[in-house]
Amino acid sequence: MNNHEGIIIFFIILFISPFVIFMGIGLILRMKGKDWQAKIFFTIAVVYAIVGTGICGTMLS
Repeated sequence: MNNHEGIIIFFIILFISPFVIFMGIGLILRMKGKDWQAKIFFTIAVVYAIVGTGICGTMLS
């Protein structure tokens, strides 16, 4: 019994969830007026998104 779909969904969630968390923290900091700290979290979120989709894409091919 092959359950490759479950493993793929697990890894997608694993690699994309830090992006969502850091983006949320960045948005909260932006609303509080702490712009330079928000930029750091936005940058980290973008790096996680690029790395996460790259790793997931490599695993899917």
